[in-house]
Amino acid sequence: ISQGGSLHVDWGKLKLQASCSLTGLHQEWVNQNALSNQSENTVFPESSIRLKYILTKISGISLQYSNTRTNTNDQYLFPELIIQNFRNVTLNHPSLSLINTHNITLHYSRSDLFNQFDQGGGVRFQTNNRDYLPTYNVTDTLLYTTFSMVNAGNQMLDIYAFVTKYIPRIR
Repeated sequence: ISQGGSLHVDWGKLKLQASCSLTGLHQEWVNQNALSNQSENTVFPESSIRLKYILTKISGISLQYSNTRTNTNDQYLFPELIIQNFRNVTLNHPSLSLINTHNITLHYSRSDLFNQFDQGGGVRFQTNNRDYLPTYNVTDTLLYTTFSMVNAGNQMLDIYAFVTKYIPRIR
């Protein structure tokens, strides 16, 4: 269940978009082999804000911040031993706790549709408060990998650029 609202304000070349939502999430994980289950109810806010400045008719720069929460990826919910090949075995410790992610993005774009040419670039910084991290146990015959949810935050920095040239339809 999710309920939210948004705000859009224009001040000439400067545009502001803000949104906020309140989400309720019910998660239930059942392991029929071990006759166990986990259940968790969570209510959390998510928000984003974007400030865009239009430089010319075909270009602009924007700054965006967002705060999101995501649940566990399906690949970590299987609790039994997973034999990947004759040498690797994986074991997961499932967790229903949410991962809180903060994103800050600075983006420039130029879209010249008359000449059918787009270009842009930017920088994105992301932090997480927790994630699944592996623990390795190496024996003389097998490599055991155990994935567990750890409260170790991680950070990521993306620097990207793109150029697109549209090809006109051949007649």
